[in-house]
Amino acid sequence: MQAPAPRRRRWLARAALAVVAPLAFAGLAELAIVASGFSYPPDTSPISVFVPEGEVEGRKLHERDARELWRPAPGASVPWGRDVVNAAGCRGPLLERAKTTGVVRIAALGDSSTFGYGVRYEECWAGRLAGELETRGVRAEVLDAGVIGSTVRMGHARYSALVRDYAPDVVIAAYGAVNEHAASIGKPDDVLIRELAFQRGAFGRVAERLRAESRLAQLAAWWVDEARGGRAQIEQERREARAWIGKHLETIGRSDWAGERRVSVAEYGRFLRELVQAARGDGARCVLLAPGRQDVVERETPVLLDYTAATKDAARELGVPLVDGRAAMGAEGDAYDALYLDHFHPTPEGHRRLAARLAETVNELVRGR
Repeated sequence: MQAPAPRRRRWLARAALAVVAPLAFAGLAELAIVASGFSYPPDTSPISVFVPEGEVEGRKLHERDARELWRPAPGASVPWGRDVVNAAGCRGPLLERAKTTGVVRIAALGDSSTFGYGVRYEECWAGRLAGELETRGVRAEVLDAGVIGSTVRMGHARYSALVRDYAPDVVIAAYGAVNEHAASIGKPDDVLIRELAFQRGAFGRVAERLRAESRLAQLAAWWVDEARGGRAQIEQERREARAWIGKHLETIGRSDWAGERRVSVAEYGRFLRELVQAARGDGARCVLLAPGRQDVVERETPVLLDYTAATKDAARELGVPLVDGRAAMGAEGDAYDALYLDHFHPTPEGHRRLAARLAETVNELVRGR
């Protein structure tokens, strides 16, 4: 039974008033604030993201990316060979999205050692892996998605933004060598990535425009900042945080360092597990590579051993094959200068040994041993 017409009209009038009254109040408030001359524009300081080294003849190797923070720039010349970054933003040959029957597709996610810092592409482990597998009777192709300066949080984002679309059969994740323990770039990597994700979303774009153009929104922002002591106080806290890091960099390698890291040890373990679970959810099998380092680094920066332990814990808990990079590279007892370009990055010989050990592991994985 329908309500009488007068009752329905009263209900509609109340509903309209409930909508119109706040809008009218907001409009009047906006006019009043404009008339008062109040203005509190957004802080123009953008999120500052450091893009690591790598220039050839003035061309940067990396570009900023709203999802990954940064990535290799397509078409950029690689300093250590004659190759260029391919159109997908990876090193090595450009793979078709469609897979070839009988060919195992492997995605290599990691930092500069995965990208092939200091060596030609055909010398790095990602560039050698398909050939190593071929000698074992396995046809394979490799997507080298390594990024210089990357952390496992960036790798998680890169998997979602790029690697997933290639539907890899095997994902090799090589993180925890050194980048995660570094001081945060203003904010931890996870916070930076989430803030950038919000900004590029529809709601974020609307909120950003309102913040820039609405005086009522500016007044609300002013109240929030004043509750924290005002914009000057907020900037002072930022400067003090940066100054604190500068004064305590000498102890950053300790496990009990009180500063803010790019990715803490606890976050590292969580994001590594999430990356493996995401790849498994897409049907891929995973291998974790614990990158090698020289002994002196681990003595001077013992927190790095915590990241290695977290990698091993994740592999054990998830039932994922683990390749110990240091053991693989040092198995033949050669001097460090034959295996490392510096404290972290493998020589061509170091890469060869890594590729051989990874090939053994992947071979067993795909053959179900």
